[in-house]
Amino acid sequence: MPTEIAVEERTEDTAAPIDTDPPRPRRLIRWLFWLIVSAFSVFFAEVVSGSQPLAFMQFPGTPMMMLIYGIHALVLASIVWRRDRVDFASLVFAGVVFGLYEAYITKVIWTPLSSENPIVVGGFNILTALMLVFVWHPFMAFIVPLFAVERCMLSSSDMLAACGPRWRRWLANWPVLVIFAAAMGLFHGTIMPSFAVAAGSAVGCSLVLLALVWLWTGPVGGGSLTMRELLPRGIEWIVLAMLLLAQYVLYGLVWRSDKLPGLGPQAVVWGAYVLFIALLGMAVTRRPVPSTRVAVPRRRPSVTTWLVFAAVFAGTSLLVHVPLHSLRHAAYVCIYLTGIPLGVIAFLLLAFRQIRDVFAGDRNGRSPAAGQTPA
Repeated sequence: MPTEIAVEERTEDTAAPIDTDPPRPRRLIRWLFWLIVSAFSVFFAEVVSGSQPLAFMQFPGTPMMMLIYGIHALVLASIVWRRDRVDFASLVFAGVVFGLYEAYITKVIWTPLSSENPIVVGGFNILTALMLVFVWHPFMAFIVPLFAVERCMLSSSDMLAACGPRWRRWLANWPVLVIFAAAMGLFHGTIMPSFAVAAGSAVGCSLVLLALVWLWTGPVGGGSLTMRELLPRGIEWIVLAMLLLAQYVLYGLVWRSDKLPGLGPQAVVWGAYVLFIALLGMAVTRRPVPSTRVAVPRRRPSVTTWLVFAAVFAGTSLLVHVPLHSLRHAAYVCIYLTGIPLGVIAFLLLAFRQIRDVFAGDRNGRSPAAGQTPA
């Protein structure tokens, strides 16, 4: 079993150009891939968090979650992959746009779904809002699922190439996969309400994804395809974007509509949408300057990758559930205290760098690459 995925760095002058409009696989294959992306997003966002531990085993909840998470992930990922090279800043900016769905679709940013006593600041369920918008959805609903899908099922490594050199070497190591799976299992097992639910969630949901990965890499034979070839574009993207807008209108008017706050808190969300979309737009549309460019060779996907993750995740969750269940609230406190500062700081640093580079490019009469300082 290899310990690291090979990563090759070449200068832009010698790097082969990336085809930004590759040939399209058959429609049914693309649709199956979209379904799998949706399932991975639901798994990391809802199953691991314990919000919906049996997410793939309930109706009508499963189709609703798959539509919400899947369409968000596909529409935003297609925007990020417009560039000939995916960068980490654009992934984060797309992720925070994703996170804002918790305002008008679920209203959780303003009012919690449960009977908990939220910390309300300016009409916002502040800790939940910060966690969902800057941490959980950018990473667990968007970046991590796309990384997992690409590593397990595709020949491309765009997500790995989006990271810095040190992060690439670190993330490509198998021990890191095991550590991450164990950490997710530790959190999951601690917060599960019972051993039966923990088993059904960790084992059952992991097996659903394992079956999808096997189907994709085996009978379907999709392992030679790349993320860029499979993401929606053109009329497909327009249709999905319209469905996404329809979701906002439908859920905004029908589901928990009485929880919508006054114009003040809503105006803050509108401003956040403008800021986040502007940052994403700058990241994906600006022309790159000559610089070092990363070219990650194609590789063979592996069902083993998800099999290892699922085994470690489920095993850890079940082992820790009984002895650590009493620490459920401590687990939430820990992830909030560590996740919120790291997520907010990371976003602010990336946003500052993006805006700085815009003004630096304007002064120099050129547009530097997203997230890069002009030479």
